[in-house]
Amino acid sequence: MRPPKWEDPGSSAETGTDTNTQATTCTAEFSNSSRQIAAYEDAAAHLLAVALTPAPNVPAMRAMWKAGGRSRRVAQIIAERWELAS
Repeated sequence: MRPPKWEDPGSSAETGTDTNTQATTCTAEFSNSSRQIAAYEDAAAHLLAVALTPAPNVPAMRAMWKAGGRSRRVAQIIAERWELAS
């Protein structure tokens, strides 16, 4: 069985014409919610526990630094391993 064909919502399959008149651009700014920051911290702590270095998420790391405690320690380890300046 074949998966269903993906159809661009901006085009008309019947006529083959493009019905989307505006160009699509990605202008969303990056923002971290407290849940995203907590999830990043947990994932980063897990990776560090198994001797792996997580990719830095600088906005989340800044929030972790401000939170202090375990959050700050995790952010500091990531920053040191990636040689990031504050």
